[in-house]
Parts: sequence; structure tokens; C-alpha cells
Amino acid sequence: MNNIAINDLIYMTYLTNYNIGMMYDALSEYSNRDSIMNYCIEKMKLNHVNNDKAIENTKIAIQKLKYHRIKAVSIFDDNYPKNLKKIEDAPPILYIKGNFKEVKNAAVVGSRKVSGFADVNTKKVINWLSEEGFSIISGLAEGIDTFAHIYALKNNQYTIAVLPNSLDSIYPKTNYSIANDILQSDGCLISETIFNINRGKRSFVQRNRIQSALSDVVIPIEMGVNSGTMHTINFAKRYKKKILVSKINDECRALEQYSGIQSLITNQSKYIALFDDEKSFKRKLLIDINEQTKLNF
Repeated sequence: MNNIAINDLIYMTYLTNYNIGMMYDALSEYSNRDSIMNYCIEKMKLNHVNNDKAIENTKIAIQKLKYHRIKAVSIFDDNYPKNLKKIEDAPPILYIKGNFKEVKNAAVVGSRKVSGFADVNTKKVINWLSEEGFSIISGLAEGIDTFAHIYALKNNQYTIAVLPNSLDSIYPKTNYSIANDILQSDGCLISETIFNINRGKRSFVQRNRIQSALSDVVIPIEMGVNSGTMHTINFAKRYKKKILVSKINDECRALEQYSGIQSLITNQSKYIALFDDEKSFKRKLLIDINEQTKLNF
């Protein structure tokens, strides 16, 4: 695959409306810049007006990145996250606001609509991870993500928020204060999305692959069977990540927020490890995934 300048990758993003597969096909097929761009233009059946708009969007985006102090890191750059580079559909460009570090990461994730147990259960897991030197990744969404970031900040843990939207705004707006706290605490915000690219609900699903890829372990706190968090779990399995799942009591088992957790326990996978207390959590956290052959303790 041919190395290409970051500004040209941004231009390709606008030409293809961020079609990662098409971008990588063009980069693999051609070595000449003009041939790469013409491939995208022809595939997208763009006219001169569309091309001029992509050029203008690129110029504006480059200035907006500077204005918002957002770093654009190409997959060809040495400082592109190593774990993310391993997946087939890695973002050609990763946009970073704040300070990205290559550290031990745990993705602590879950549903937006939470039960009364969510706060205390998330706090417990975040504290255990802090004691073992893990940083926290989550999606800055309402519910579990919010709890994860808040408790990580209280512990002075390094924290990464992966957003589904471009970094000139925060979603949801209610979490602007948390986003500010993350940046002021030497953490960072990450997105694969550049300005004025709208992929709808797909951006939320694809955001989950980044959370899984960047993490060494994925920990769902609460989730429904059909929740977006299940996408994160499926990506984690695809990337052969360890998934730590808490055993649930009868009271929680009756709640919709734990139906997805129960599904993971029932449908065993070699990547899933159960825990029921601090001791078993830390033991499962630290054991090599290749040594993990069964679900019991």
C-alpha cells in the first residue's frame, strides 16, 4: 500500500465520502497520486462540481484542524496506534485532541439506559483496573461510558474517549464538561471522522471497533441483548481480545440491562472470562488469554 500525504488522505476522504475500502483499494492499486485520486473520482462517478467541493472541504478541514488543535495521524505515521493498525479496516486517518499514549488499556463499556446498580458496579471495576495500572477507554456516551470516564478521572487514570463524530463538537452535549476534564487531565479524545462527513448510525457501530482494537481487555458492565455494546463485544472477539464479564445475581438477572451479560455467560466463548469478586477479576485480568481455556474459576 502506497504512502501518501495526510492532506491527500483527507481529500480522498471527501472524494469517497469516507469509504475506507475504496480508499485502501486505490492506495493498493496505484502509486501515482493523480491516478489514486482519479480512481476515487471514477468509482464515485463525480463531476467537476463534486471534485471542486471535495477540494474546498479539504482546505477548510485543514484549517479547522489547526483551529481546534486536533492532530491528524495517518496510518503511515510512526505514531499511529500500534493496536489499531493491526485491524483490516483501520481508519486511514485518526483524529486526536489531547495527548495519546501507548499504554495498557481497558475498554469499560455498556448501555446508555442503566439500572440502579450501574454506578457502583462501574466504580468498582474502574478502581480495580486503576490498582493494576490500566488506563480507561470508553465512548463518552450517557450511562456506563459517563460513569467510566468520571471514576477514571477521580482516580487520575489516563483516559481515552472515542467519539462517533468529528472532534469540533461533543456528543452528547451534556458531556462537554467531562470532555474538558479528560483533556485537562492529559487524556485524549479520538475520532476517525472528519468534519462534514455524516455516516449516520453506522458511525456509532464503527466507533466500537476502535474501542475494542485499542484495548487489551474489554469489560461490559451492563447491556441489552440488542444494544450497541454487543457490537463492541463482537469486535473484541474478532480481534481476539479478552472480555471480562461479571457473574450476575438473581436480582440483576431479571433486568433488561443485564440480558446481554446473561447472553455472554450462556453462550460461552474462549475469549470470555467470568469474575465475581476483586480477586477473581484481577486474576482473570492478568492471565494470558492463550492460557484461558474455560469459563470457570
